Order: sequence, then C-alpha cells, then structure tokens
Amino acid sequence: MLEWTGERFLPWIEDATIAYEHLHRYAFASQFVEGKRVLDLATGEGYGASLLSRRATSVTGIDLDEATIHHASNKYDRPNLSFMVGDITQVPILDSQHFDIIVCFETIEHIAKHGLLLDEIKRLLIKD
Repeated sequence: MLEWTGERFLPWIEDATIAYEHLHRYAFASQFVEGKRVLDLATGEGYGASLLSRRATSVTGIDLDEATIHHASNKYDRPNLSFMVGDITQVPILDSQHFDIIVCFETIEHIAKHGLLLDEIKRLLIKD
C-alpha cells in the first residue's frame, strides 16, 4: 500500500475535497475515450487510468515512480490497461502518433521543462 505524502492523490484518503478535485477530472475525460487509445501521463496511483479503461480501447499510464507503477499494475489488473515507469518529458514509447487522447492532470506545476512535455504530447498524438 502506498503511503500518503501530500503530493500524490490516493483514493483511500478520507478527504472529500481532494477526492472530488481529482476524480472529477477523470470522470469528465471518460466521456471522450470510448473506443480510443489513451495515454495517462503522470498516472500516479492508477485510479484515473483505471476509470478511463472502462470505456477506452486501451489505456497506458506512465509515472516516474517505480513503486507507484508496481502498485498500480497490481491493483488495477485489466486486459486493456498497462502501466510503465517513465519520465513524461521522455516517454518510453517508441511509436509516434500512437494515441488518440492524452491526459495529464495535476502535473505541469511539478516539472520545469514544459516544452519537452508538449513536444512528447505532439509526438505521441495521432495527427487528427
């Protein structure tokens, strides 16, 4: 079980405000993912990627923290859901134009190289 540090949202923390702030973003995004290939950058604990995987064709979650990815992989075991350790400014996926939708919530304030993040998003999104 991951420990609460104050940085990464964990669904079992009993704080309704924090839960609402995080869960509603994924609930909103889930209406757009039906039949789509989705990338969840800075996926964290995996709850959001799991929510998206209920409708998406596939969801890949990327996070820098190895323990968090190990936790997510064990907790959210779905055939269309996978998790990878990686830096979101250098995503460890070689295929360009691979995803229909990319989400990246509660993250931009934690990185310094915004241009690299946006370059990766542009590289990984399909053209249309």
